[in-house]
Order: sequence, then structure tokens, then C-alpha cells
Amino acid sequence: MRLIEVDLHFWELYQDHEGMYLKVNIFLRLIVFEKCVILDNDAIKNYLEQGKGFIDRLSKQIRSSHFRNDYNRFYPYPDAPNDKRNEIFDTFYLWVKSSNAPYDPYFFER
Repeated sequence: MRLIEVDLHFWELYQDHEGMYLKVNIFLRLIVFEKCVILDNDAIKNYLEQGKGFIDRLSKQIRSSHFRNDYNRFYPYPDAPNDKRNEIFDTFYLWVKSSNAPYDPYFFER
């Protein structure tokens, strides 16, 4: 598993030999809910063609659909299984540890 792109505190994009995964942070007042999905071939193609902007727009759409409670109606992306979520967590932890900049988990939503 490797971290491809990140918008710190909002979303992270990962890839392994099986596919690509998007982890979106959804802010619910004082708690953060993480939605981790497996991207389909169309989403991967759009990312390769449009770049980081596509993932940024998709993460905002996923986040807003959770507030409206209509995610399952509009998005075909299945949730990543627990073993992939654990790999993603480990990868992010290693990335934070290897970074020279301090990681500040306390932030305000933009």
C-alpha cells in the first residue's frame, strides 16, 4: 500500500496491487467519521486524466452526500474491507513519522 495524494485532514488516496482507495474524513460537529472506499475503473480513469482536482471534487461530493444521507443512492463505491483499512492506517502512520513537519491533529474545518 502506498500513499499517492493527500489533502491533509480532508482526504487521502492510496494504491496497492489490487486497486485504489479513497479515505474521506467527514466532520460531524466534534467528531470525525472516516469513509474509506474502493474506487472503480471509471474513477481511476478520471483521476488519471484530471488529477488531484477530480479526487478533491469526489471527496466533497461523498462528504456532502453523507450529510444528506443519500450516499448509497448515488455512489457505487464499496467500503474498503478492514484489512485494507488497517493497511491504510499503517501507511499513513509511517508517512507522518517520516515527515519532517510536525503533524497537528487539531484543526478547524475550512
